[in-house]
Amino acid sequence: MIFHRYMTHPPLNLPLEGGEVKIPPLQGEARWGWAPLVAAGIRALKRGMTKHPHVETAIIIIALFFSPGCADTKSPCDIDRGHCSQETGKGVTISFDILPKPVRVMSDVTFIVFVEKEKVLMNDAIVFLDLSMPGMYMGRNQPVLKKTAPGRYEGKGIIPRCPRGGTTWQAKVTVDLNGKITVADFIFEVH
Repeated sequence: MIFHRYMTHPPLNLPLEGGEVKIPPLQGEARWGWAPLVAAGIRALKRGMTKHPHVETAIIIIALFFSPGCADTKSPCDIDRGHCSQETGKGVTISFDILPKPVRVMSDVTFIVFVEKEKVLMNDAIVFLDLSMPGMYMGRNQPVLKKTAPGRYEGKGIIPRCPRGGTTWQAKVTVDLNGKITVADFIFEVH
């Protein structure tokens, strides 16, 4: 079962020996995933509130129930058709692309970012790329991007395969233009 990434849960009260662990409803991006639930369970175990394997198993089951694991969401960026662009509101347009097409997991790819400010390609930008999978930690994937042409920044990398079969990825592009930070997020599918 795949859950929507912004789904919330009601407050949880886990009765344990020596007390009760209360897990409040989580807010923002932190509300989604298994980490907060497992962290609460680990804190309870460290405090010696439970010595029963059934309670420990229940904590793990609850954590897995609320974890989407490689969640699939709608992708506004069709990376296989071409680049995706986003205007940031600061007069900066960030475009993101991956070559070769079609983009496939576990293949060498080139990540390309174009940076424009008021229709002028920016040569003095520092560009960072952070690839992640919504709802599933897939390790750090931050290819180094270097300027290869006016306003064009490239880096090589690989998009790993999700062990649960998910295909939705997020590219967070951070651009530093003379100390002014601009961020664009691109959600796309890779098969």
